[in-house]
Amino acid sequence: IGLNPHFLSDDEVADGWLDKVNAKFLILPGCNSLSDDETKAIETFVANGGTVLADILPGHRQPNGNIRKSIPLAKVFGVKRDGKIKTKRSQGSLNGSPYGPKDDQRDFAFSLADPRLIPTTAKSFAAIPKQSDTPYPAAKAFFSNRFGKGQAYLLNASFANYDTMRRRGDATWRAWRDTIKQVADNAQTRSVMPGTSGGEPTPGFEFSPFNNGNG
Repeated sequence: IGLNPHFLSDDEVADGWLDKVNAKFLILPGCNSLSDDETKAIETFVANGGTVLADILPGHRQPNGNIRKSIPLAKVFGVKRDGKIKTKRSQGSLNGSPYGPKDDQRDFAFSLADPRLIPTTAKSFAAIPKQSDTPYPAAKAFFSNRFGKGQAYLLNASFANYDTMRRRGDATWRAWRDTIKQVADNAQTRSVMPGTSGGEPTPGFEFSPFNNGNG
């Protein structure tokens, strides 16, 4: 989507780097393990007006791999785990809106999701429906939750094949790209150098701007 990210270490997050530099947008890809200091820093970041996006519910485990009895960031994302649902994974065709108008329904193709996650204060914009010919339950996805002065987005969906989709540049790639871009736009972050071909986003291509002296 044309953004130039800064990759954070565990210590930077825990030390409050996000608030120190007045960051706007934090992406947490596959952050299953987080320390207590990291979760507190992320919660503070969102409460103070930041935007966070995660693919899975972060902080399920401690850094040593131990599973937490409760997930500290669940309230930030406005979700909880339904203890009555024992199945940890659902799979199927994901359909919904890329955090936009409800009538803008897209096909996100095959995806994995945690069916145990249900909204408490969050809104859900997509879902994997229950299929009669599979044992997998339905699962909600694309959660959006207002927390303090900020916003938290939880995809609860896997798009591990995004690289392949990006190279193809098909409708599925555009659906995923539009979803992430919508979140970035909501966080008031913009690409400094968007790449287009014939007026449309260029698949499989990205810019990496950098400072060179005063230039």
